[in-house]
Amino acid sequence: MRLLLFPALLSLSSVPSTFSAAIPQALYEIPSAPAPTHRIAPEALDVTPPSAQHEMISARVDLSGMDSNADTDPPGKYFHEAHFHHHYDGRFAKNEVSYTARRETLIALIRSYLATMNEIGAETWIMHGSLLGWWWNKRIMPWDTDLDVMVSEDSANHLAKYYNMTVHHYQHAGWSTGRDYMLEMNPYYTNTSREDTLNKIDGRWVDMESGLFIDITVLHQDVEAQAAGDIGALFCKDNHTYTTDMIFPLRESVFENITALIPYAYAEILADEYGPAALTNRDFEMHHFDQAVMDWIPISSVNDIPTPEPGYEAVPTDLPKPATTLEAAPTPVIPRTGSSIATS
Repeated sequence: MRLLLFPALLSLSSVPSTFSAAIPQALYEIPSAPAPTHRIAPEALDVTPPSAQHEMISARVDLSGMDSNADTDPPGKYFHEAHFHHHYDGRFAKNEVSYTARRETLIALIRSYLATMNEIGAETWIMHGSLLGWWWNKRIMPWDTDLDVMVSEDSANHLAKYYNMTVHHYQHAGWSTGRDYMLEMNPYYTNTSREDTLNKIDGRWVDMESGLFIDITVLHQDVEAQAAGDIGALFCKDNHTYTTDMIFPLRESVFENITALIPYAYAEILADEYGPAALTNRDFEMHHFDQAVMDWIPISSVNDIPTPEPGYEAVPTDLPKPATTLEAAPTPVIPRTGSSIATS
């Protein structure tokens, strides 16, 4: 993995006056990052080890003339999705990739993200639709068009201070060329008001070739709820609420053949978010879950699958086959007292 470091071009004066959230100056500084503290042991990956050299390149590219909603989004919204699909970054894509290429590209996306976060010592875990995919077979569901992860406040601060606007280059096994991934933190991540509905997404990990991305949200202490007696109340700006015991201690598992952390009460979280039927219904989104192969199989051919642009290189299909057995209750590996949720 080669790390390219962006100097952020967004000036403080460009922040809309309608928001009172202060943007930390650290987002626009380039300090030296401390040595990572691994919560889980690094594992062997089909990626090139990180380089110690940093290269300076321009950041936050000009959105004019690109397939971005920047010209139509409400003032104050930081992330702008593509005109053609809300799960693509219009700075890096002009159209959707094919059904097969999308899943393969998302696999590479989550592997590169989890490998990088482990390397730099940032605590993160999979959530929402990605966690539901883990529930079924530890894989991305084939109809998903993005991925969802969560980070603690400490990790968000670490990423914003040391790694905002960095590009990470991976040479995946079987690819003729490498792929670049950009980590971008929303400067409004420090505004914890749930009224800031335009900035519910706190960060993104973006594939700079396909435009597909991972949404990153920050888990916060719910100070108001705790003051009212709801001890351990937590929340994200996307209006999801949790308790400390639902998230921590995080469990170590596997997702798309790479070590991943999942929330402690994963079944309860999924049932609350999607309903109990989501954990047992084997027919969904024109797919059937085949237990013989432990994967979602299309029920019928899809005629409106877009064709990728000429020259687009998807992840090879000869990737290692993931584990096919579900674990009922993975052994917790991180003590409850080890949570890095900030209390101040």
